[in-house]
Amino acid sequence: MTDIVRVAGAQIDIKLGDKAGNLRKMTNCCRKAAEKGAHIIIFPELTLTGYNIDDPSEIPPLAEPVPGPATNEIQKICQDLDILVLFGLIERNGKGSEFFNSVVLIDSTGVAGVYRKIHLPYLGCDRFLTPGNRPFSVSETPYGRLGWIICYDGSFPESVRVLALQGAGQIMTSQLTNFEEQTFLPTRNHGNAQTLIVSIAADM
Repeated sequence: MTDIVRVAGAQIDIKLGDKAGNLRKMTNCCRKAAEKGAHIIIFPELTLTGYNIDDPSEIPPLAEPVPGPATNEIQKICQDLDILVLFGLIERNGKGSEFFNSVVLIDSTGVAGVYRKIHLPYLGCDRFLTPGNRPFSVSETPYGRLGWIICYDGSFPESVRVLALQGAGQIMTSQLTNFEEQTFLPTRNHGNAQTLIVSIAADM
């Protein structure tokens, strides 16, 4: 493991429903961050699609399996730049009717980890998604043990505590939030003595 790990928190302007355009922004951002020495790049909640969906009928066309087209494209970037990328998407559970607000960790070999948001507020597309059905977990990486949560999960200190107990050295959070909500996160994390790294959307 390297002595210094550089992490980039990407705040990008996400266009609702424009998966191809958002993916291009992600790849461009990855290249710029890697040029500045970033090893890990964290993107906001639902980077691929945007968050403020008002009609449940819009969910299925935007959802993807994991692994799938978007994760495969990001894997190519990770191979090219030797980086790790954390980004959000609407995950389709196989061919079923369940859809999740997920964040995936991608490395040069593919999908290194997936987390499905457990705590869903009655906002945006979270109103139409299924609560995560997998436990909080950490992933072994060349840069240590990483754990991650999504936005509203940070309102519950148990979320971070579970990851800390599993040995996470760094805890990442992909977010759609305002400043007032964000100020609670360091407080939630303080008692768990971990490094908390936040990426917030510029627009969703």
